[in-house]
Amino acid sequence: MDANFSVSKCNLTLYFNPNETGDASLCMQMFFEEKKSKGYSVPNFEEDFFRKFANSRKSVGLVFEYDDIGFAIGFIEEVLDMKYESNGNSGDIEMLVRFLREMEQWYSGYHTIH
Repeated sequence: MDANFSVSKCNLTLYFNPNETGDASLCMQMFFEEKKSKGYSVPNFEEDFFRKFANSRKSVGLVFEYDDIGFAIGFIEEVLDMKYESNGNSGDIEMLVRFLREMEQWYSGYHTIH
């Protein structure tokens, strides 16, 4: 998984290789259902989104607009927790941690100002 934030468009994109889409889709669906059941704001995915995401044979880029950035940040945190537990690739972990810290600073600062 890779992530990119566009300041000019104010959106966050998560990128997944085809070999990651199955696990990532399941993880995101569980995270989505948990947040939704607790009354948190969640993205408005189309009905068969998770099935299409899981079965993708191409790289997938999921764009989260400003209103859904909090969901995307939470999902990145969830992925990091899983990677730490499974002793995943430390390069991936370091990159995601660095990105997440930068993103959280921007996101919390933006909310403080506005």
